[in-house]
Amino acid sequence: TTESLTKANQTADLQRENFEKQIASLEHELTNTQSDLESRTKKYEMQFLALTENLATVRGELKIAHEKLVDFEQIKREKADLQGRLTTSQDENRMFLERSLTSESRNEKLLLENGQLAKKNSDLESALQELAGEYQNLQIHTNKLTQRRWLNDQDVHECMKCNQLFTLTQRKHHCRNCGNIFCDTCSSKTAIVAAASKKPQRVCDQCFKELTS
Repeated sequence: TTESLTKANQTADLQRENFEKQIASLEHELTNTQSDLESRTKKYEMQFLALTENLATVRGELKIAHEKLVDFEQIKREKADLQGRLTTSQDENRMFLERSLTSESRNEKLLLENGQLAKKNSDLESALQELAGEYQNLQIHTNKLTQRRWLNDQDVHECMKCNQLFTLTQRKHHCRNCGNIFCDTCSSKTAIVAAASKKPQRVCDQCFKELTS
């Protein structure tokens, strides 16, 4: 009976030891799972923040483009009005010149007004051409912004400039302007990415040249 009791105690001890090992293993697995979940959550939060900043940048530049377009249309209307007034002034000038030489003073006044209108029309036309070129450049830049794609960390395994492989010590860094992934050295510069954001952002060497040139 004593021998049976001893064996039963030994069996119970072994079972308890196995249960304790299983519990320790499950606790370790739970800790790893929680750590992985926290890491993924932080990564997704960073990606969401970056995408939100890029969206705000695009919206800001689209707003500026719309304001430029409104100015562009206003100048077009003013130019058309001045051209009509200029034509009317020229016609009146010819009529008065033919009607009487005594209207010389009035003709001189009309000639002066005609010259002023012609100069203003020329100035507005130059401003219109300049604004049209600026608006076109802004449209091109805005289209580039909307076509940018934030690359996924899992899709890139080496620096997109120097081709250095990423490791635990060689981390990946996104360029806040183009969305590509680089090593720390190739993305160590900072620049203002857009007018909507006054805080300098990490950018790659190529985007740094474009943004600061």
